[in-house]
Amino acid sequence: VGDAQDRPAFFTSKIGARIMKLRGYWYTRHSVCSSRVKWLCAESRHKQCHAIVVTIGSMTVDRQNKHTHPPLLNATRQTDFDFLQLLDSKDRLMSS
Repeated sequence: VGDAQDRPAFFTSKIGARIMKLRGYWYTRHSVCSSRVKWLCAESRHKQCHAIVVTIGSMTVDRQNKHTHPPLLNATRQTDFDFLQLLDSKDRLMSS
């Protein structure tokens, strides 16, 4: 049993994009193949970060976490992430 930081949390951005938070880092959905979802670090363009995570449902199955920047632990603030506006917990995406 891992701690809560090891479990991804899924959200929807204000423009309807799927986003994920894992261990203080934010990821955007890059591709879907069958039930596997590949997530890129949200800072991949801005900070040239190549970290990726692959999930199946809410389970992390692969992680390449060599980030080029520290985690944005308080990234829900508008000044940290302009594109991110987290919805209420009732709107959180639930995986089966």
